[in-house]
Amino acid sequence: MARDSIIAAALAAALSLAGCGTKPDIDHLKTYSDKTIAFSYPGNWKITENVTETGPPSYRYLFVESPGSAIFSISEFYSAIPMDLKTYVLKFLESQQRNTQDAIKVGSLDLVKMGETSLQDIDLVIMGRKREGFKHTFTLTLLDTKVPHIAHFYAIDDAQDETLILMDQAPEEDAAGEKPGFDAIYGSLKLK
Repeated sequence: MARDSIIAAALAAALSLAGCGTKPDIDHLKTYSDKTIAFSYPGNWKITENVTETGPPSYRYLFVESPGSAIFSISEFYSAIPMDLKTYVLKFLESQQRNTQDAIKVGSLDLVKMGETSLQDIDLVIMGRKREGFKHTFTLTLLDTKVPHIAHFYAIDDAQDETLILMDQAPEEDAAGEKPGFDAIYGSLKLK
């Protein structure tokens, strides 16, 4: 499933950079703009993926990553998703759990394990409107080292037959430092 490859890529990036937070350069913002979306992001962050999949469902995913451990993803679905955000997030988390179990093995030894998880309701003003979302906290264990993570999910379905799923994620120890970078993206996001 294409969503599984998105999760595997995000997980691999997060794991390779766990605990390596850097300060987002919000004094020198870069701008991303295409025919459907535009946003600003920190000058020291990079767009690392921008892939369109022809469906069904047809969608695009875009990753913006810090030089440390932060990941911001935009999944843009070109037809309505036949589920609410919570169902989407639960399916995403189920896939994340499955991919974590299969992701990094040496023989029968799991190098990475996903442990404790929780999901709670949150909200954030994005594009001038309060958007409901979910905060997902989870712990990845890399060999014997536990790395707690925080992710936030929001949906924007303002356009007819188009839905954006936004996700930011960072290790808990880096989350406060990476937040200004996430805020720059959330605060500047526009649909065209």
